[in-house]
Parts: sequence; structure tokens; C-alpha cells
Amino acid sequence: MKVLLVGYGYYVLGNKDVEGGTVLPSLFGWAMNNSDQELVISILVKNDKSKVRAESRLNDYLRNNIYISHINNVVLDMVTYSEVSVDSAYDAGIIAVPEIGHVDVFDFVSKYTDHIMIVKPVGIDCSDVDVITELADTRKIDLYVDFHKRFDESNILLINTVSADSAKKMTFKFSYGQKSEMPLKYFRAWSESSNPYQYLAPHYIDIIGCVLRRRISLFPEIDISGSISADYFETNQKIASLVAANLVINVGEFSVRIISDCNWMEPSCSPFNSRQRIEYLSENYHYISEQDNRGQMNFTNSNMQIPNPHYMVYDDIYGADGYGKRIYENFLNAKLNRFNKDRLPNIYQYRFVSKIIDYVNKGVSQ
Repeated sequence: MKVLLVGYGYYVLGNKDVEGGTVLPSLFGWAMNNSDQELVISILVKNDKSKVRAESRLNDYLRNNIYISHINNVVLDMVTYSEVSVDSAYDAGIIAVPEIGHVDVFDFVSKYTDHIMIVKPVGIDCSDVDVITELADTRKIDLYVDFHKRFDESNILLINTVSADSAKKMTFKFSYGQKSEMPLKYFRAWSESSNPYQYLAPHYIDIIGCVLRRRISLFPEIDISGSISADYFETNQKIASLVAANLVINVGEFSVRIISDCNWMEPSCSPFNSRQRIEYLSENYHYISEQDNRGQMNFTNSNMQIPNPHYMVYDDIYGADGYGKRIYENFLNAKLNRFNKDRLPNIYQYRFVSKIIDYVNKGVSQ
């Protein structure tokens, strides 16, 4: 299995202490569970200067994660754009760079593989999504979006339960927050051109889309109305600290209210990596999924408790476990026909998300 990986930031490798990374630990995890495959990971960088920075981060990761040394079916290398030849071919591509570069990076990567995963948000707006989708169609690319929350058992249960509701009017409420160190420390330059809603909300809007697609066989165009408000950090007025949206989505005969807020202002002393909660409310149901404790392990002298084991608990072998890792395992297995690719989130399903994010972003910028 040959993988072309674009990106070497926090989401790929984590911080210097190997905390927070998802993509590379997931690939190592897949290799460990598929010993019949050699996994060749080529990290694509712009130029020699970028290669130096990427090699430094990769060496930090390898040096601080001694447990992966026994996984001997992984080969890591690094290539610049100019070093990828016309004869190069990869089984899969992973695009984990900020959305401003998605169109150009996808244009390049899709010349060398037909099986690609891209992180959210895809592109900077719907027009970027249109360009990428058209390229994917023209080049016959299977393009998927990293909506790993679909593979959390809590969200699977929510989708299966509320999809059976017959109500035509429904309300979804979600709240999603991350520690302020994320935009102020790890993503400072990027976060000045983004906001917490654009970064965090797509996951839960995708969950809402999953419910609606269960109820509507032919998904029509959607009509969006509502109000948006935003606040900004006192220490950096260029970075939005919180975005709240009260939206009404009309989809055919269905009316969907979305009451939501996303923030980047959880304090560093919080015991949670992030705060997450989603609710569904209709005349028939009130379903609450509280996920603040995702992956937190509580120890006492007598027992250990994992309040929500479905997201991510640390595994000494390769650094991560849970549904963040699971989507990348499923993505690679789909290429080998070991997983049904129709169960992966695809670029066509992303359009519903993109339209809502565009509407909220316009409200934030006003």
C-alpha cells in the first residue's frame, strides 16, 4: 500500500510530546493490524525548506514514540512536488492541510491516485467544493471527507434512533468547544482566517445530514435562514473565540431548526480535551448525547472508569485509538475491498455541510 500524505502539522503528527496527532498514528495502527501489507508513506512537501521543517517534526514524533519501532512493515519517505514523477502512482492520498490550499493540492494529488481522503472543512466555500467535485468526477476519483465522528458508537446510535422518528419538524442542538490553546498556540496563523464554527461544526452538521438522508430518498436543495453572532479573543481581535447560530433549514417537507455554538475558549485547566454535546428534539423524541468525557480515564485505588470509551484512549503501541483512527483504517481497507467504501463520507454528502457553513461564515463576516 503506497500512500501520498500531504501535511505535517498538529493533526498529522500531534505536538512535540506526540499528543493530538491522528493521521500518522492511525496509519501505523493500520500497518500493525495488516501485517500482510507493506505500507509506504510518502509525505509530500512544497520544497526543500519545507522538507527540513517536516523532517524535524517527523523525527520528534519517531523519537518520542518508541513503541512503533517494532512495526517493521512501514516505510517512511519525504518528497517535494518536483520529485513526484509522471510515472508515480499511489494507492491512496490523504490531504491534511488548511482549506485554503485544498483546490491546488487536490488537483496535484488526484493525478497520482484515485482514492483520496481530505480533512474538513473542504475548501474555503461552496465554490471550492464545486471545483474539487468536478475534478473528482472528471478524473474518476473516489473522494472522501474525514468525518470520523460517524464512526463513534454514540453518534451511530443517535442516527439510528432519531432517523426512525416520523416528525416533519425537528430541532437539533449542539455545542462543541475546544481549549483556547488550539487557535492561539497550534493553529494561530490559520485560525485568523477561520473560526470555531467553520472548524468544529461540520462534524455535527454531517450527523444531521445523515439523519435527513435516511428520511429523504432524493435530497433536494435546501433553504437556510437564521441569525449568527460571534465574539473574539481580547488578546487577539483577529481570532473568533465563539460563534453561535440559530438556523432554520427547509428541506422538502421537513423543517429543521439548528441551535448551535462552537467555541475555542475552553480553559487549559479543563479536564476535557474538548466539550461536545448534541440533542435531538421533536414532538416524539428528546435524545441527548453528552460526550464531554470522551476518552478521559479516571483512576482510583479501587477501579478505573472510562466514561466514554468510544472516541480516543491512549494506546502505547502507536499513540491513538478510537474513531479518529477508525476512519483511516476503513479508508485504506476500502482500497483493498476489505471495507465497504459506500460507508465512508463522500464529497457529494459534504455539499449539505458546505452550504450551511457558507451561510454562517457570511453572518460572521458582517
